Amino acid sequence: MTESSAGIRTRRQGWLEALGLLLIVYSGMNLNGIMQFATGVLGFLSPLILGVSLAVIVACASRKLVGDAYIWFSFFMLAYGLGGLLPLASGGELDSTRLIAYVGTVIYCSAVYFFIAQRGRDGLQWVLTVVQILFFFDCIAVLNDGLIVSYFGIERPEERASGFFDNPNEAAVMALYFLVIIATTATRLSLATVLKFAVALAALLLTFSKTGMLLFVFLSGAFLLARRSYGILAMALLCMLALYPVIQFVVSVNPLGMTDEQVLRIEQVVDIFSGEVDNKTTTGRVELWSIGLERIGKTIPLGSGIGSYHRMEGSGHLDLEGNWLGVHNTFLMVLGESGLIPFLIFLGFLFVLIRTSLSGAYSLTMAGFLVVFISDMFVTHGVLTLRLHNLMLAIMMAAGLERTRPADRRTTRSASDFAI
Repeated sequence: MTESSAGIRTRRQGWLEALGLLLIVYSGMNLNGIMQFATGVLGFLSPLILGVSLAVIVACASRKLVGDAYIWFSFFMLAYGLGGLLPLASGGELDSTRLIAYVGTVIYCSAVYFFIAQRGRDGLQWVLTVVQILFFFDCIAVLNDGLIVSYFGIERPEERASGFFDNPNEAAVMALYFLVIIATTATRLSLATVLKFAVALAALLLTFSKTGMLLFVFLSGAFLLARRSYGILAMALLCMLALYPVIQFVVSVNPLGMTDEQVLRIEQVVDIFSGEVDNKTTTGRVELWSIGLERIGKTIPLGSGIGSYHRMEGSGHLDLEGNWLGVHNTFLMVLGESGLIPFLIFLGFLFVLIRTSLSGAYSLTMAGFLVVFISDMFVTHGVLTLRLHNLMLAIMMAAGLERTRPADRRTTRSASDFAI
């Protein structure tokens, strides 16, 4: 190879690294949301990210990088699209906004997946390091939500912190992913690790996300079991029992000056722990699921079309902005919009994703990601178009590739060793 060609290749790789980093920062810090705060324009960066994603795919994609999880992902998205468009033949309406969003999901996930895969054995370690740094600053933004609201003049419909994200539940998902990375990649209990954990947990609590708080407890128990820290697990359970009267005091007296909604959410988390899962504790989700199942029963094995379960018209339930609420369950959304066959392919994709990601590098980290990713599917219908989830999905798909596994796991440093 001549010196000039080597220089061209180095510059090309440099540009590719910059474009790949931009894609990760875009979702990791919700740059579209930040730009919307600043300009008031929805999807301000979407055209740019679309072009960057296509460029990265052209530069990185190759047959040898295509793994089982990516094949099933592509197969499912195609089946979902076809099944969701089928009702148009009988006079159904096209929800072009949702269709474009799902096309964007395929393109974005593919770009990040191929970018990580082409990096080889350091791909996962590198991306986990970058994502961890981004999430740290995301959590700092959640902790300073009041400043963000004041600076940009934002009106939050809910009295819960969101930081750079559109709503508190998305911020909670980010904090959970961050907590998973911290817990599963740290090789020592350093001051930096404790600081990151405290910041992430504080951000999670400030979102007052019931799903987020419940998942944190579940993930903590699962992590301790995986590490066989039975003594610490027993102490944690005893602490939870001891904290119960403290929580009851906080809820009844409200010494922290929380709003009524925040107090109610804490009460409902306690109720869910006691086994009370109903329409009230799930913020109306049980009734929405019931309506969704009833509508599915009328169209099965076919679907009602893309978008029909994102906004269930005539359901009698509106959000704070006056829009029809969706089914709030990704599984019901896929089944209701595209029909039985795409739904079965979707289940097949999830099975393959679990099998491949858990057999690759950072299996404990991927297990935590899977819990957050799949659990969120049970309580919201927008998982597949949320770019934060798309980023983590691409990471999980890449984790199952042989080429992304460290050459020697005993000597490979964790992502925490490189992060702040």
